[in-house]
Amino acid sequence: MYDNSVEIIWQPCAKASVSVRVSGLTDISVCVFPQKFEMVLLKLNDRVMAKWPGSSLWFEGVIMDLNDIEYLVQFNDDGKSEYVIKHRDVKLFSSFHRSRSRSRGRSRSKSRGRGIRSQRKDDYNDIDAVELKNQKEFVVNATPEPESKPKQKKESPKLESTFPSTEDVVVVRSSTPLRQSLRIATSTIEKITSTVEKNAVDGQANQVNNVNATKKINEVEEPQPPARPGIGARICTGTSCIGSCAKKGLLMVIPSFATVKVAVIIVVLLTLPLVLNRMCTKNKCTIMEFPDIPVKLQHYYDLKAVAIVAGFLVALLLLSLIPLGRKVDLPNGSVLRCNGYIPMLVALALVPALMYFEVDVLVVYKLYQHLLATVTVLSVVLALLLYIKARNIPKDAKNPTGNTGLFLPDLFTGRELSPVILGVDAKFLMFRAMALMLLLFNVIVAIKDFDANKGQYSPTLLVACTFQIFVAVDTIWFEESISTMYEYNRVGCGLFTIISSLMSPFYLVIYSRVVLNHRNELEWYFLSLIAAVNLIGYTLSRGSYSQIHAFRKNPSDPAVAHLESLPTSAGRRLLVSGWWGVVRHPNYLGSIISFTSWTFLCGFNLALPWLILALTCSAFIQRIYEVEKDCKRKYGTAWDSYTERVKYRLIPKVF
Repeated sequence: MYDNSVEIIWQPCAKASVSVRVSGLTDISVCVFPQKFEMVLLKLNDRVMAKWPGSSLWFEGVIMDLNDIEYLVQFNDDGKSEYVIKHRDVKLFSSFHRSRSRSRGRSRSKSRGRGIRSQRKDDYNDIDAVELKNQKEFVVNATPEPESKPKQKKESPKLESTFPSTEDVVVVRSSTPLRQSLRIATSTIEKITSTVEKNAVDGQANQVNNVNATKKINEVEEPQPPARPGIGARICTGTSCIGSCAKKGLLMVIPSFATVKVAVIIVVLLTLPLVLNRMCTKNKCTIMEFPDIPVKLQHYYDLKAVAIVAGFLVALLLLSLIPLGRKVDLPNGSVLRCNGYIPMLVALALVPALMYFEVDVLVVYKLYQHLLATVTVLSVVLALLLYIKARNIPKDAKNPTGNTGLFLPDLFTGRELSPVILGVDAKFLMFRAMALMLLLFNVIVAIKDFDANKGQYSPTLLVACTFQIFVAVDTIWFEESISTMYEYNRVGCGLFTIISSLMSPFYLVIYSRVVLNHRNELEWYFLSLIAAVNLIGYTLSRGSYSQIHAFRKNPSDPAVAHLESLPTSAGRRLLVSGWWGVVRHPNYLGSIISFTSWTFLCGFNLALPWLILALTCSAFIQRIYEVEKDCKRKYGTAWDSYTERVKYRLIPKVF
């Protein structure tokens, strides 16, 4: 296009710049200013817009966890998906602006005041300026204009804004001609010239289009009356309305598969403790025949049983409000008082005091079935109240898997993670109630045996009750570790959690009742061996729980600082040594070993205790798969590295 020589000059400076000089014509300097990025500091539970992984689409979400370079974002989709997103792909919701896509029919000419945009590069985000400086020898056209008065031409406003002033630019010169630089400079000049010419033509075309469009808008069209639909269209509309109403009616009558599945699980969980307790009575204990289930209301309802349950829960709530004990900040913002030992000491002191005043404490054993029915109804009512309460809670307090819009699944799973009642965390209150009920039931069973055998005691029964009382005391004494457990942080407070907490004492005390009603006295060396097995299980369970609690609370704690860990994309470190370097779930393994020792006390003649052990192991295995699925989604590749290092979930070399 030009026959003159071209020189290209590179000038190192704070901005990327290149200058082109065409001998005898002009110097052109193109400067690129890199745009600076500053990471916006976000906080937990901030409402953000994040880019979906693997796409260019942005969706609303909430910050669940963070570190220096990444955020764990929970998107507001149906599945409450959680992904680890880089900081550059996460923006605060209030400062997020959606960019409009350019319409195909819209002119690409520049409007007044719009700067020149260039293609985005890898290292620079925008070209801030294209600068031109006129020299004495610069000529715009190949043929110079005559000195006579130029013709008056109507200039387009878009064309005026396209040409920058040629007197406002600084040029960087150099005298190092290169052949490659010549080709680059020539290509640059051709692109600039073609862009200018195209903008001029587009500006004139846009003016014509705007005039035509204005004329069409100004023309007033007479309104036409709407066409009346024909009989065929009316019939089709009526048919579609009838079909839509029929579909809605069927959906209301026919529940979804998730609702049916949850309904079956709820029925099983509510009736299983009653069925298992009815299988083992004083007369027989077998699983080969279905037990007799009474149908009369008097076998399930008794006013004394209701008063005992209500008084127990009210007293537990009031004693939990006493301002004693260590304070622990919980994830839901409430403060826990670790004073569970207060109601435990009161309960242990109350039983002998009532016996001293000749109050029949064995009424608890006599009304055992009525207490079970009362707690069952209370669990359902409490789940309904928490379901209603969760309608007005903030988003960060909702359970990600418990807000599907289906009544029964949400009721069962729980819409809220950790509800607070009268300033007390409801989950902690239920865990305390579970431990105290287990303690009191075993104390009553021991008193029942002592009263029935005229002051004589059974060593086997005494060991069986001691095992369960020890577990209850341990749960209350180390109740602070509950705040870092999976069951507290990731499982919603729904009907499942309430049943697991309030009804598990009726489920576990079956071991003691089997020994009481069908005693099989064991020799002292067998009892010593079983006690050793129980101690191994307790050491493994309590050691792993305490270790992971100390690590999650403070990884720099001297007790766990020597343990190995892996960094994760969620901002936390994953413990891969100690108890957690033997198997991936040592806490569940310890609990299973302890339950096995309880089963040994019942002997091998009865199948019911072993059936309960099998059901317990099945529940633990189901929980293991649930925990690992959640950890895989949360920790990503770090969890894969942990599973490669610790290959077995529960039993080394087996599973």
